Amino acid sequence: MSALVVDTDVVSLGFRQSDNFVHHYGPALVGSRLIVSFMTIAELAFGALNRQWGPRKCNQLSEYMNHHAQWRSHGSIEPGTQVPGDSTDDTNQSRNATTE
Repeated sequence: MSALVVDTDVVSLGFRQSDNFVHHYGPALVGSRLIVSFMTIAELAFGALNRQWGPRKCNQLSEYMNHHAQWRSHGSIEPGTQVPGDSTDDTNQSRNATTE
């Protein structure tokens, strides 16, 4: 199985199940292990916070991201990730504490 690093746009289109994703990227991604960078994870988390997503949508994103391997800033590849709203993530609590 080949591995492909995908950027934020590709991951976002896939999460939204956009027709553009299926048409433009789907055939190229079939049979590949998808890897996202730590920066893509940060950009998706920022987008969720910025749009004030609720717990349900954040959990959906977290579940979607669990199907991808992540390239961490220290160079290792790890499965799964937490995003804002995930029960194991303190990002929302920290953000709320600084804005209150």
